[in-house]
Amino acid sequence: ILQQLGHDPRPVLRRVGLSLKTMSNPDMIVPFAKIGRLLSACAEVSGCPYFGLLVGQQVPTSALGVLGFTIQNATDVDTALSNLIRYRGLNDRGGFITLERDGVLARLQYSIINHNVAGADQICDCAIAIGCSILRALCGRNWSPTEVLLAHPSPGDRTPFDTFFRCPVRFSAVYSGLVFNRRWLEKAPPAADPLLY
Repeated sequence: ILQQLGHDPRPVLRRVGLSLKTMSNPDMIVPFAKIGRLLSACAEVSGCPYFGLLVGQQVPTSALGVLGFTIQNATDVDTALSNLIRYRGLNDRGGFITLERDGVLARLQYSIINHNVAGADQICDCAIAIGCSILRALCGRNWSPTEVLLAHPSPGDRTPFDTFFRCPVRFSAVYSGLVFNRRWLEKAPPAADPLLY
């Protein structure tokens, strides 16, 4: 994303103690606080206040490794999200995910354990974009939430958020999450393979 925005990522990575070589290792575990500093630095260098959103849009479900394949091959969306919640620690040890049901609506929420971590807004935007991409992979690429809630003030230009989520986006919310009709939880992912699951 930095390169697409016309910036060399190497000095930004060095600034937070990383390198292109270490980031190319798929087994590399990067501390959560360092990811926050990285996203924050990228937003600062690029002048793009929605940098985390752009990163999250680029993360396919398969990028989550074995968890991603479990999600893609679950019997239904509810099972897929339950696995995401249960095993999220394989990919994310600094936040937690919850799925709440309220009448006809479901809310997939993401919260950071340490609210004072640098780049918290960028991390949440990234996580919510990943969550939306996961649900589109499970429900069809035309799927959109009923509403998106983000627990930070509007960055000014809402267009990237409105364009990606394709629904009302409410900033300065109590939590960050995706709100959608509960009936989607019963849907079987289109390419699920029960044997692989």
